[in-house]
Amino acid sequence: MRPEPLSSMVYMLLDRPTLLGMLHGPRSICDPVYRIRIRIMRDTRSLSSHPIHLTHPSLSVGIVYRIRSWGLGLTKEKEQEEGKERLIYAESLRHDLNLGQARVFPIVPEFFQRYDRTAFSKKEKTNVIIESFTLDFRPYPDPSGWKPIVHPEGILYFYNEEKNAVTEANLYNFLYYEKITSDIATLEDFIRARNLRMPEHYTLAMDLNMKPHGAIDTDYYYADHDRKIVFFLDDVEAQTSLPVWSQLKGVTSMAHLKHEIEAQYWYHGVLYPSTIELTAEHVVELRDVILHYLGDMITSHYSTSPYSASELNTMLGQVNNLQKNVGRDSPGAVSLLTRQKFLNWYGVPEVRINRDQSVHGERKHKTLLIKILSPLLFSAPDVHLPALEKMWVDGLMHSPVWREAIGKLNEEWQEFTLYASVLLNANVAYLAVQSIDKNKPGYRSPVQIGCYLSVVASIGSIILGLLLLRQNRTRIHGTMEEVNGFLQARSHPRLGLETLAILYSLPYALLLWGVRMELLRQF
Repeated sequence: MRPEPLSSMVYMLLDRPTLLGMLHGPRSICDPVYRIRIRIMRDTRSLSSHPIHLTHPSLSVGIVYRIRSWGLGLTKEKEQEEGKERLIYAESLRHDLNLGQARVFPIVPEFFQRYDRTAFSKKEKTNVIIESFTLDFRPYPDPSGWKPIVHPEGILYFYNEEKNAVTEANLYNFLYYEKITSDIATLEDFIRARNLRMPEHYTLAMDLNMKPHGAIDTDYYYADHDRKIVFFLDDVEAQTSLPVWSQLKGVTSMAHLKHEIEAQYWYHGVLYPSTIELTAEHVVELRDVILHYLGDMITSHYSTSPYSASELNTMLGQVNNLQKNVGRDSPGAVSLLTRQKFLNWYGVPEVRINRDQSVHGERKHKTLLIKILSPLLFSAPDVHLPALEKMWVDGLMHSPVWREAIGKLNEEWQEFTLYASVLLNANVAYLAVQSIDKNKPGYRSPVQIGCYLSVVASIGSIILGLLLLRQNRTRIHGTMEEVNGFLQARSHPRLGLETLAILYSLPYALLLWGVRMELLRQF
């Protein structure tokens, strides 16, 4: 069944800004480094030497955190070399539970290449004749076992009800059809050989990538609709497989990591909405999340909501209409904003309650640079730096907070530019008076020097103000991906955002220096 337009529209409204706008740019799945790391990971069969191992700083023993298809447990093993006890999270220690196929790769839904593909039509005149009594406008007969479905965005994908499989590969092409059929058989043979018990309700998603030399790689994942997670038949390295991983440091809790795995499940819903049935529970839970964010924004100045109050009210109005779509084969609008749960460490002791709170307990200390320059800039950096650090905590930025802050900065820079223009006109008019230039050639009085310095400061304030206005007027409408990239590029390992705070302070500081020179001239 095709997705309902209303539910799909709201689904894209809720899910895509949350899952895409808050990220650094996702790495292309065609990245050869990614492919190499996947191959290295597959070759590493030993559980104790797997590269996904992470060590919690507060524990004296080594810790290995692993995601398993079949749940989590706790076991212990001895480290022979160090004589320490190692904790391993896994329900069952299957060292050989890896598909290990050279051309079949496990990836998360967010790395599927839907938005990276480019296909073009030739720009030429065509002449098409519609034959009489044409009732079927399909380009080709449906591939055996597969049903074509058109996504609300216009993407064509295919669903196989018998195999519980979905793919965007053009199965009208026999080469792709044969490849998908072969890879599904490979996965099924592996499941039967290992006697794995699959979830009752699941979907296999597959994506094909044509390599330059003609080989075809297959990317895959499974979506478990009961647990609301994605899983794989291979070990997956979190740091290369989860785009959001680079935004957080010190993640060790499986309960915490589960939020991101669930966020990937809902991104699967963005890609293939017809595979998830919208239920009343989904609608109620989504409404509860939106109402919580609305209440949080009213009662807290540092709410962790990724949306503004007006956006949340719009979403709430759409969600209230979703009850009509319950029971359809399109999950459409439901998104539990689980990416936010992962970013804010829900369900673990380090949870972030306010957006200005660091989960790492980091306290910023001013460096010698800003301590020296701040008095020279009339303490303006001391105002901008805390504001920037409260907005951008642990490498995270919220869209409404950024838009509000940049909007205020733009207004300030406009005012400073206007005041500097008035001051510049006054100084130029004063210098034009003949009576003040009665000194010898090459000599300038203190009054003239003060005017010249005021002119230079005013021009500097105008130029910097205009440049900052030009840059930030476009940046205010940028995605959070672009904003985070901008702040990351301006952040120094030792100085942090001090240089950016100093830059934002210059139009104000130069204006005050111009005023000060003007006042000194009069005494």
